[in-house]
Amino acid sequence: MVVPYDSWIQRVCPAPRRHLAQLVLRFGLKTGLDIGCGETSPLAPLRARGFRSIGIDASPECIERARRKGLHDDYYCADIRTFPLRSLAPIEVVVMSHVIEHFSRDEGLNLLREAEQLAGRLLYVETPHGFVEPAYYDGDPFQRHRSGWFPWDFEARGYTVFGTGLGWLTGRRGDRRVPEWSARWADRLFQRVIYRRPQWSNVITAMRYQDERGITRIL
Repeated sequence: MVVPYDSWIQRVCPAPRRHLAQLVLRFGLKTGLDIGCGETSPLAPLRARGFRSIGIDASPECIERARRKGLHDDYYCADIRTFPLRSLAPIEVVVMSHVIEHFSRDEGLNLLREAEQLAGRLLYVETPHGFVEPAYYDGDPFQRHRSGWFPWDFEARGYTVFGTGLGWLTGRRGDRRVPEWSARWADRLFQRVIYRRPQWSNVITAMRYQDERGITRIL
C-alpha cells in the first residue's frame, strides 16, 4: 500500500522511498523504469495506483524472481552498459537503487547521464555513502562495489540529496559496528535528523525532479 504524501509517518520518520511514492502520486506520474531492478522495487507498490513500470537487470535469476512477484509490467534481461535505454522512452520516472556503485566512476557517470536524459520528470538514485565493499557477494562479480559516491557528486548536478541511517554505525565492508538490533533503533531514532543531513548518513538518495516546463525543482 502506498502511503499518502501528507502521511504523519513521513513527517515523523522520513524515508526516501516513501517520498518517491508521494511525488509520483502528487504529480500524477504514470510510467517508470527500474534500472538494475533486482528482486524488489520502490516502483512496485505504485502499480496499484495505475502506474506502469519496466524492470531491467543483468541477472536472469533476478528477472525471473521479479516476474514471479509481479513487480513490473515488462522486463528486460540485459547489461545496462550496452542496452539502448533511450529506446524505452518516453519514461517519466527512472530509478537506480544500489546500482551505480557496481560500476567504475566513468561507467557510473555515463549511466547517470543516460538516465538523466531518459527520465522525463523524476530520477531517483540510491547508493552507499562513500566507498563500501559489500560484506559478501556470493562470488557474483556484478555484486562487487567499484566506486564510491558522495552527496556533492549529485548536488552539483541539480539533485536534492537525502540521508538514511547513521554512517558511523557501519564499517567499510558494510558490517555493523554495534549489534543489529541497536543499530536499527538508533537509525530510526535519528532518521528525522539524518534525512536532511546526508553527510552523516550510511546511505544517500539523490532525487532530481523537473516540472512540466523542464525546470529542476528542489525537493
